[in-house]
Amino acid sequence: MSTEYAGTATYHATVTLPDDGDPRNATTLGAALEDLADRTAALHDAPNGDERTHGDGSTDTYEDGSELVVEDGALATIEGDIVVASGGSLAIAPGGSVTENSGATVAEGASYTQTGPRTLSGAGRILWRVIAGADADSVYSNSDADVVVVSGLSDDRVYTLGEGGDTHGSRIRFVSHDTTNAVTFLGAGGATIYRSAELTSFSLQNASGGCAWIEFIWSAGGSGLPSVGWHVEGYRRIP
Repeated sequence: MSTEYAGTATYHATVTLPDDGDPRNATTLGAALEDLADRTAALHDAPNGDERTHGDGSTDTYEDGSELVVEDGALATIEGDIVVASGGSLAIAPGGSVTENSGATVAEGASYTQTGPRTLSGAGRILWRVIAGADADSVYSNSDADVVVVSGLSDDRVYTLGEGGDTHGSRIRFVSHDTTNAVTFLGAGGATIYRSAELTSFSLQNASGGCAWIEFIWSAGGSGLPSVGWHVEGYRRIP
């Protein structure tokens, strides 16, 4: 009489195969079939609460149009990397959340378009990139720093505001603690740096007539935008 076998959700690394000399009966053939049925049950049950473990270097591939769904209350833990291929996307549905725990490092090298508010809480803050200004004629853009602090110059210097890496709305600020020597600014390739009429001189120096700090903002130009180039957004002149 035939026997119904549902299978036990156990993954067997090997399957017992009959030998040429084994008798052709249910006992001989059944062992292999049971191993395969157990494997099938393990694959069937894994998404429904059982742990699914991949060894180092293994890959799950989902073809175009397929889905991986993690049900509410379930937990998917990835100890390696998640890579979204070119042209792909990662979407968090309304009501969903992404939690970056304390101590985690998130490297954001992409360009982001944010359509909702961002709220800082607790120790949450935006850290500015602050560097020391070189004691030499140099080129700076927003790709280098947010704030450049100048002090201890051995002579007057010229800093050129470069265009490389800058996008519309980029800012860079220069602060001077130097009371003896000054920094003057040039636009990339001799381009105009736009400033208000009363700012006839905008040398950076912590002394009378100089600017203790000055901030520039980049405009990409075009319809409805200021002329392309760097614009003085703010400054503090010392009387």
